Amino acid sequence: MSLSLSPGPEAVLPSDSMFAIQVGPELFRVSGFSLNSDAPSYFTAHFSRNPSATLVLDRSPRVFHLILQHLQGYAVSVDDEIQFTTLFCDAVYFRLPRLLTLLSTSDYHYTCVGGVHFKLPKHLVSEPGNSPNFFDVTSGSVFLDVERVFRSNNLSRPPPLSPPFLSRSPEYFAKLIALLQGAALDLEPCTRRSLILECRYYRFLRLEQQLVPCRLSWNPFSRAPEILLDLGDVKPNGISLPDPPAAEAVSPGEPTAKRPRRTALTTVQYRRPFIDAESPPRDLTLQVGFPHEAAIFRADNANGFYVALYARLLDKFCFVFHKFLSQHGIDLQSFIRRTSDSCALVLPAILSSCHVEVNKRTYEDLASLLDTPRAAEQDPEHSTYFPSLGRGRSIHLTRSIWQPALQGSTLVMVASKIEAVSSIKYFNVELEFL
Repeated sequence: MSLSLSPGPEAVLPSDSMFAIQVGPELFRVSGFSLNSDAPSYFTAHFSRNPSATLVLDRSPRVFHLILQHLQGYAVSVDDEIQFTTLFCDAVYFRLPRLLTLLSTSDYHYTCVGGVHFKLPKHLVSEPGNSPNFFDVTSGSVFLDVERVFRSNNLSRPPPLSPPFLSRSPEYFAKLIALLQGAALDLEPCTRRSLILECRYYRFLRLEQQLVPCRLSWNPFSRAPEILLDLGDVKPNGISLPDPPAAEAVSPGEPTAKRPRRTALTTVQYRRPFIDAESPPRDLTLQVGFPHEAAIFRADNANGFYVALYARLLDKFCFVFHKFLSQHGIDLQSFIRRTSDSCALVLPAILSSCHVEVNKRTYEDLASLLDTPRAAEQDPEHSTYFPSLGRGRSIHLTRSIWQPALQGSTLVMVASKIEAVSSIKYFNVELEFL
């Protein structure tokens, strides 16, 4: 049984005729059947008018070999971004619609990172969060612009287009690809942080969240799942509150004044963007670094503790929680206390279940430490920040872990673990020589 192949409706040349195409120094003879396979095109337009004349082209024969493979029905394998760019430009020049479609829907992103060629499979970065990414946006717009400029301005040839090149670390990009392929890498903290920054550059936001250090655990006392994150890694859009009980549910359009008031502590919850979208939220536990940019106060005429955040820590905390708190009727600016030359975000603190280490010694009772003369230094700005509370003493935190919670119209910080120094002497102990 014989199989008869006939040209499709777009064919304009005799299928069994051969046509001569001179590309640079090389002469190619191509059948009408092959030329009709991607028509209408520059070739079919020329040979329909001049079927016996040799078409002379001042283009690259190396690129034309790839085009000929495509016209003959072979799958064209592109090696790198240079080959992809030149092939795309000639597909525009020769007006090959099917080849342009194949290239624009290629299974790979081709790029050069720091002098190393990469062929990134698109399916590795197709999940929500990893797409749209840097390559989707830049590559798509650049190549589409070339085609648009060429056609709209009726140019004699496409404008020159440089292959994609990124002045980034090829070693880090190779690690990102390995992670996207499912590899488990033993990463040092510095390397992990650098890879997170690379993810942000390339807009691999899902992979970024997979790289962010965190600890998922179950708290047997609160009987709730928890997530421990560094404050710097918390995304504002991942913060939430538990849903109110059914009896207390309020319709979205109901005025704030009629909403039920929170009297007990309600722990703030968190979902990692893209990673935990289908999972229940967990109670948020924050690890706070920024050494000596936070302090705990206890005033003489008040029973409770307060935590004050300064400098970069203040800015970061406000960035993370401002939107979330404003949605729940809490103005974070109302908790900021200012002096002539500085300001602090002052929040109530609960330390009843906190492990406290001051000057590398463990204390069961922080209140007695702050009440002991000379144990903690008098803070000169304390009375300025707390004019209604009177005098008091403070300790300055080096590291700490907190659970933010809402109580009424106030944000309360529940401390889990604290490391601190109580005086300039112990602060100086931690100084290191250059």
